[in-house]
Order: sequence, then C-alpha cells, then structure tokens
Amino acid sequence: MYSSRKSFHLLFKKLGSLVTEKDLDAGRIYPPIASIHEVTVKIAVHLSEHLYKNKKAWNYPGRFHIFLFLYNFIHYLEPKNKEEFIRMQLYDTSYEYFGPLTWQWPEPHNKPRNIPSIDDNIALDS
Repeated sequence: MYSSRKSFHLLFKKLGSLVTEKDLDAGRIYPPIASIHEVTVKIAVHLSEHLYKNKKAWNYPGRFHIFLFLYNFIHYLEPKNKEEFIRMQLYDTSYEYFGPLTWQWPEPHNKPRNIPSIDDNIALDS
C-alpha cells in the first residue's frame, strides 16, 4: 500500500508552489478560495504524475482490467494528457437556473376579470 504520508507531502509541496507573491502580499498562505477548482486540478495532476511514474497508478479502459491483472500489470495504461483526463472525471457544477419559472402577464390580464355573481346571473335570465 502506498504511504499516505508521502501523498500528503506531495500534496502540500504542490499547494505551497501554487501560492504567489501576490497572495503573500495580501496576507494569504494559501491560494484564494476563488481559485480552488484550478488548484485542485493542478494538485491532482501532480499526484497522478508521481503515482504513474512510480507504477502505483493505472487506468483500466473498461473490461480490460481482468486481462491486465492476469499479466501482472505489465501494461500501465497512462493517459497522455493527465490534466484533460482529470477534468473529464470532474463533476460539472455549471447549472441552469433552478428557480421557479415566471412570466410577465400581458397588461389586459393583470387584473382579475369581473365575473357576475349568482344574483346577477339570475337577474339576466328573467
């Protein structure tokens, strides 16, 4: 099993490299929260490069994992563009508006119609 201590060391090393002079001047020791999405992707790419390099990670394309398992993981199927591969796995958080749909009524229909009462209907029939 791969050491989680080593992974955390790599994670914090990469996180520290993403802090800019502008962040430090602003009094931050981490990148701003607004860039958390990009920071996360960069850290994931950095960790995946390290894990693939040390043969601790592999990518199975569907049902071929049994085939590869039988050959003692000889073929580590490493994505050529790790950043693109990681971005494809991310959940898309850009949504359409989920609030209630509202429409502006045309001017003649803004006021309720004047419906005659039952007494008015009786008076009209006689």
